[in-house]
Amino acid sequence: MEKQKIILITVIALLLISNIFFIIKYSNSQEELERTQIALEEQSSSQEVLSFTKLFINKILKAEEDIDYDTQVELKIAIDNLDDEEISKQWKEFVESETSFDAQNKVKDLLENLINKI
Repeated sequence: MEKQKIILITVIALLLISNIFFIIKYSNSQEELERTQIALEEQSSSQEVLSFTKLFINKILKAEEDIDYDTQVELKIAIDNLDDEEISKQWKEFVESETSFDAQNKVKDLLENLINKI
């Protein structure tokens, strides 16, 4: 009888220890998953900024003629998809530039911000 109690207590203790071990492993896995999800979101955001930057360079900076309406819409949709208030503000300032000199300065600021976001 005494031997059975010792065995039972030992089994219960081992089960308790293994539960604690698995709880700790689960907690660590959850933390790692959260870090991975954050990194993935940052990478996705960087990819979107990079895609917009390439589009901006190809459609605006390399343009040899006036920008057509479809291109403006395409760029506006790309800006909206970034969901970045600062970039949207700088884009609006660039679009609303009244002089060529002002537009050049706004482009520099926008490109700097885009590169910093990547």
